[in-house]
Amino acid sequence: MVCDPSRGVRLRPFGTKLDDLEVDLDSGDRARAVTGVLAACALPALGADFFWDLPISTRTAWLLRLALLDGASNIDVDFRCPACSQPLEISLAIDELLAREGDAVDAIALVGDDGGIIELRRPTGRDQAEWAAAAFGMTGRETALSVVQQTMVDTGRMTWADVARVLSTAPAQIGRI
Repeated sequence: MVCDPSRGVRLRPFGTKLDDLEVDLDSGDRARAVTGVLAACALPALGADFFWDLPISTRTAWLLRLALLDGASNIDVDFRCPACSQPLEISLAIDELLAREGDAVDAIALVGDDGGIIELRRPTGRDQAEWAAAAFGMTGRETALSVVQQTMVDTGRMTWADVARVLSTAPAQIGRI
């Protein structure tokens, strides 16, 4: 199954090679496990850095393709209604999910208060690993702030005023609060 035609990257089913046993699926580090599975299944072999740098949505699409290779056609999802706590079960067709992959944009451009353009990219596997490694209780806005500082403010792509607008003012306006 071809995943990246520009590079000629294909996937083989996971669990069909002895080396697949080396992928740590029990550590609780989901980003590392996904990277390990994708790197193990890529043909031709690619370094882990290639997979760490893929957007999370692309990594997810590649995992869905692996599920197709294994004969799955649906993903069953169980969750609870946030309003009444009633359990809900739905089945999602993998083909339909993959059909939406092309809808993803690579970046979102925002106009800063000074008229400058601020471009936000989709989060990658590396971003996911950083968020997962954040100190207990440091999720959400607090974690995002340190990532935004490192990738946007420290590089000069945003000012702190832009950060305040993107993380506070704009969401408040969208939510009309």
